[in-house]
Amino acid sequence: MTTDIQYKLKGYGWASLFITNGSSYTEITISYLSNPLAELLTALICLSENKSQSETINFFDEPGAHSLVLTLKSDRTLQLEIYFSEEGGELNYVETAKKLVYSDIDSLDDLSHLVLVTVKDLLNDYGLKGYKEKWIEHDFPETLFLQLLKLKTTPDSF
Repeated sequence: MTTDIQYKLKGYGWASLFITNGSSYTEITISYLSNPLAELLTALICLSENKSQSETINFFDEPGAHSLVLTLKSDRTLQLEIYFSEEGGELNYVETAKKLVYSDIDSLDDLSHLVLVTVKDLLNDYGLKGYKEKWIEHDFPETLFLQLLKLKTTPDSF
């Protein structure tokens, strides 16, 4: 079970994603070439609303890239797999020359909660304007954050 997710802005146009289950972890460096925070929120919304059974989020670095594959199982558990590829370019690059660097099983609700916590921390640390100034290419995904928050929380839970 995933125990911690941290998404941090690092300088201008750079971020990092740290994910752990207590016994294994991975840290991903992310460039502004993609908008994975919005993609991650969108993926969790789609899975929560049963619009899909599997979602892939791409995290581009220079060089290389990671992809997070979230697969919803019939018992509502979620398979998380993170792959690394030294190849860049097209979004479907992960189909070739990829290496599994992290794998875990979690519940959709627990993973969504961890993501909401780290996104809320980003908003508290930077605000909407500060986030845009640091991330440069993309605005803070406020609408997606609020949509997932509404789907996954009760008034007392967050």
